[in-house]
Amino acid sequence: MNVPTFFGELEALEKKNIKYEGRIKISDRAHLVTDLHLALDRLGEEERAEKKIGTTKKGIGPTYSTKMTR
Repeated sequence: MNVPTFFGELEALEKKNIKYEGRIKISDRAHLVTDLHLALDRLGEEERAEKKIGTTKKGIGPTYSTKMTR
């Protein structure tokens, strides 16, 4: 979960007058995608040049890599 993105999604719900209070739960096991993960994902894809893997550049891969190295 990327915190700024999460709050952006909540704002989008509010603009549509969709009530979410009490309906959204965040697991204590949720992975946090930090700015570092986003940068690593972007840089890794750029470094691959012609061998890009087509990442979404949302930091998911580096986030799981961080988890696995713990």
